Amino acid sequence: MLDSISTESDPDDYAKLFEARTRPALPAEGLVRLFLGDYPNRPGLPKTGKVLDLGCGDGRNTSFLASIGFDAVGVDVSNPILHYARTHHGEAEYLVGSSSNIPIEKNSVEVLVAWNSINYFGHDNANFSKHFGEVKRVVRVGGYVVMSVPMRRNFIFDNSSRVHDWPGSRPGEEYMRIESDPWGHRVGEIIGSFSSEEAIKTSASEAFGGDVWVSSTVSDWFGLDYSWFVVVAQVGGNQGV
Repeated sequence: MLDSISTESDPDDYAKLFEARTRPALPAEGLVRLFLGDYPNRPGLPKTGKVLDLGCGDGRNTSFLASIGFDAVGVDVSNPILHYARTHHGEAEYLVGSSSNIPIEKNSVEVLVAWNSINYFGHDNANFSKHFGEVKRVVRVGGYVVMSVPMRRNFIFDNSSRVHDWPGSRPGEEYMRIESDPWGHRVGEIIGSFSSEEAIKTSASEAFGGDVWVSSTVSDWFGLDYSWFVVVAQVGGNQGV
């Protein structure tokens, strides 16, 4: 959820959504499968150590990561947003930050998870290169970045308009202004995607300097297209400062 703040709305509107819930949300199915599933070609992710949940929102994924043995830290853009996570998922630490400014020392986490978060740009007007560079800074050499990014066919891009002159845009990257959202929360937001699996793999490989695995999920859920790239990237040398 990090940086998923409409350029026309108050970021703390998400806090109100969380507080209005009558039951806790479950962790992302894809994240559970990735860490607990047994797949022949799945990368060998660590089972313990420090993990950072970037764009933790209500803390559902942070709590899951803590429950399976990680020392979990969640990061999102404001204290009101994090209030729900701190109240309902207090087994983890929560810090205010963003994909462009992660409040963690360099080379300090084994795994960084950015589940549907690293591709939101309305809050900081950055780009994938800037977000990827900040992520690499905080992950130890040999550590892993786990992220999901919606495909262009995903429902959130329905009727959206492409921003062709987005600052720092590179070939294969697509920055879209959201024009419609079934829940009305992201209208006006800038959300990024990639033109193909090869494009996101190339971008991640260049940014993180290690092996990259790309998978995907493609599904129709009662009329909404939930299609995502799922990327696991191992961090190589030459960390940022």
